[in-house]
Amino acid sequence: MAEKSTNNNNGLPKKKRSKTASIAKAEDRLSKLPDITLVHILSFLPTTNDVVRTCILSKRWKLIWYSVPKLCFCDTTTTVPEFQKLENYVDNCLEHRKKGMYFIADSALISFKLHIQSCLRSKSLSLDK
Repeated sequence: MAEKSTNNNNGLPKKKRSKTASIAKAEDRLSKLPDITLVHILSFLPTTNDVVRTCILSKRWKLIWYSVPKLCFCDTTTTVPEFQKLENYVDNCLEHRKKGMYFIADSALISFKLHIQSCLRSKSLSLDK
């Protein structure tokens, strides 16, 4: 039996076919899941920041995080500007959820956690916005 040549016409080794073609043909089963299942899966992520970043992966998931029933914010910064960024981020998330309640019926919040390692100034956080 003759051995198969592993070289092309130029004498260079043949390139292996990339797997991107098979990946492109792969079925996207996550996107076919119902919204309630996606929300349940996202609720296991440790922080709201992780949930929001995950929802950027798909156009369909873009607003799914509005329905996640848990918000968890964690701050380990020690400077006032960093604390202000967290404050603005929390305010924006709450504002987006408030707007989302008009479009998504099942967006009730059951858990809100705000972990601040060192509080540099006092600021009352109102959930009545």
